[in-house]
Amino acid sequence: MAKIYVRPVKKGSGPTIEQIKTKLGEENACYVLITCSPPSSAGEMEVELSYQGDDTLASYLLENAQEFFESRHEIPGTMKEEML
Repeated sequence: MAKIYVRPVKKGSGPTIEQIKTKLGEENACYVLITCSPPSSAGEMEVELSYQGDDTLASYLLENAQEFFESRHEIPGTMKEEML
């Protein structure tokens, strides 16, 4: 599996979503971008998934991202870790 780099961006800093999509489309064979709105007073959030490129490759990117985040939350000695 390839290395995954995660760089959090502080609110209000950085480029717009459209600028990100344009830049990603220029420099990559495929990208997946997931964004969400701040929660409403009812706790609801709007989630948007955008991607460009091959469907299979986009799916592969999402699967690897999910594995990355799940591995960050594993607790030693839990059933999940023992099943691996």
